[in-house]
Amino acid sequence: MGLKKKEDNENINKGIMLNSKSKYKNIIAITIILAIILIVLLTLNNVGVLNKTGKTKEQMTEAEATTKLEQALETVKTKKETDETYNKEQYINDLLEAQNISIHGDIVAVSGYNYQIDRENLSITQELGKANVEITTKVLNLLGQNDKGKERATIEIEVTSNVPLENIVYQNEDRTYAKETTSELTYKKELELELDKDYVITVETKDGKLNTKVFKNTKEDYKEPSAQ
Repeated sequence: MGLKKKEDNENINKGIMLNSKSKYKNIIAITIILAIILIVLLTLNNVGVLNKTGKTKEQMTEAEATTKLEQALETVKTKKETDETYNKEQYINDLLEAQNISIHGDIVAVSGYNYQIDRENLSITQELGKANVEITTKVLNLLGQNDKGKERATIEIEVTSNVPLENIVYQNEDRTYAKETTSELTYKKELELELDKDYVITVETKDGKLNTKVFKNTKEDYKEPSAQ
C-alpha cells in the first residue's frame, strides 16, 4: 500500500510538472504572437507617419512657392504704380526672372510648381501643379583655366520627363540664353562652361508646364574614367 501510494504521488507530481510546462509553453507562444502583432502595428504606423511627413513637406514646399510668387507679384504692382516705363509684357518678365521665376506667356514656374497668372491684375488665377521633369548635370571632362584663371569644363545637361518636352532654354557661359525645341521624353546637351558659377535651365513640356533649375558644378564633381 505504501509503495503504491508513493507511486501515485510521483505520478501526480509528474502530471503537475507536465501541466505547468504546457502552460508555460502556451504563455511563451502567446507572448511571441502578441509581440509579432505589436511589431506589425508599429511598422504600419511608422509607414503612415513617414507618408504623412513626406506629404507635409511637399505641401510646405508648394506653399512656399506660392508665397514667393505672390510676393513677387506685389513687387510688380508697386513698380506698376511708380515706374513710368512699366508694361505688362517684358517688364513683368524681367522682374520675375530676376527672382529666378520662369515665365512663358501667362504660365509661371516657381521651384518646379506651375501657375497661371493674370498680367492685368497681377494675381494668380490657377495653380497647375508640379512638372514631372528631372534635370541633372555632370562634368564630362576638365578644360583647364580660361584667361581669367577660372576652371572650365564640359558639362552634360540631361532632362527626362514623363510628358513630351517642348522647349529647352539654357544659359551659356557668357550669360546669353539659347533655346532648343524637341518632342522627345529625354534631352541631352553638352556645354563648355566655367565652373563654380550658377547657370539656369528652363524646361517647358507639351502640357504647358515649366521646370527651372539653377545648377553649379565644381572641379570636385569630375570623376576620372575608370581604367579598362
